[in-house]
Amino acid sequence: METRQERLRGWKNAGKKLSNSTVAVVGVGGIGCSAALELATAGVNLKLIDRDIVEKSNLGHQLLYGSADVDFPKPSVAAAKLGEKNPGISVKGLAEDLQGGNAEELLAGVDAIVDGTDNLETRRLLNEVSIKLRVPLTYAAVVGTEGLFSFFVPGKTCCLSCFLTKKPATLDTCESAGVLGPLAALAGSLSAAAVLTYLATSRIIFKNRLIGIDLQEGAFDTVSLEKRKDCDVCCKRKFTELKRKQNAVSLCGGFFQVNGPPVELMDLATKAAEHEICEMKAGALKVEMGKKMVWFFPTGRAMVKGVASAAAARSLVAKLRGV
Repeated sequence: METRQERLRGWKNAGKKLSNSTVAVVGVGGIGCSAALELATAGVNLKLIDRDIVEKSNLGHQLLYGSADVDFPKPSVAAAKLGEKNPGISVKGLAEDLQGGNAEELLAGVDAIVDGTDNLETRRLLNEVSIKLRVPLTYAAVVGTEGLFSFFVPGKTCCLSCFLTKKPATLDTCESAGVLGPLAALAGSLSAAAVLTYLATSRIIFKNRLIGIDLQEGAFDTVSLEKRKDCDVCCKRKFTELKRKQNAVSLCGGFFQVNGPPVELMDLATKAAEHEICEMKAGALKVEMGKKMVWFFPTGRAMVKGVASAAAARSLVAKLRGV
C-alpha cells in the first residue's frame, strides 16, 4: 500500500511522512472505524479516543467490531485489531470522554484530528482544539442515508463555526433515524483521504467546501464555504467549549455517563461482588444489577444503562463507589 501511494503524482517520500505522523481519531464508531482502518493500512500512527463500549447495534455499520467484542471498550478493541493489521505502527486506545478539561492534553502532539463523533457539542469542542493547537480537522456527519463532509486547516481555510453558527432546534441521530453502513464507511474514507493527502503532500482537498451525500437518491452536492471575519472561534479565538465542564450526560443507546475521581477497579470489584455480578473487560469493570448495568473506568468515568435519568445514574454510581 505504501509503495503504491508513493507512485502517485506529488506523493514522493509519502511513506516516510506518514510513518512519522500521528492522527487522533475521536469517536471510533461507523466513521471512525473506516477512517482508522484506512489510516492504519497507509502506515499512520493512531490515537483512538472513545468513551463508548461495543453494542450489538453497532455491528451492522462499524467495521472493526464483531459479536465477540460486545461489552468491551471500543478503543481497546479497535487498537488491538489495527495493531494486528499493521504491526509497524503505534496504535493507542484511550477509553476517555473528551471534554473541555482534558481535550488539549489528549490531543497534544497529533498531526491531524478525525472527527468520528455523533454529537454537536463534541464537534464544536474539536473545532476549538483544532484552532487553538493549529491542527487540521475533518468534519463528517451521517444519519439515515445522508451525510456531510468537510476538511479544515487552521489559518488556511474556514472553520466549523464559520458556517455552523446556530444549534439546530432538533437533530436526527443514528439512534432515532438509523444509518446506512456504507454511508458511514464512505464518510470515513473521505476523512482518511483528506488527512493522508495533507500529511503526504500538504495539499488541502475539499478546501472551503461542504460535501453533501445522499445515498437514497445517489446524489452528491458541493457548497462553497467562506471564512467569517467575525467568527468567534477562528477569528476572535473564543473557546467556550474548552471551558465547559460536565458531570453527567445522556448518550446514545440509553446510556448515561457520570464523571468522578479516579477509582481502583479491583477494590471496587471486591466490594461490588458481594451483592452484584462483576466482570473485568479490557481495562473496564462491568457491574450488573438485574436490568441495570454500570461500566467503570480507571479514570473515574462510569457509563450507566437501565436507569431513567442522569440523577438516577449519579445516585447508582455513588452507591457502588460507596460515596
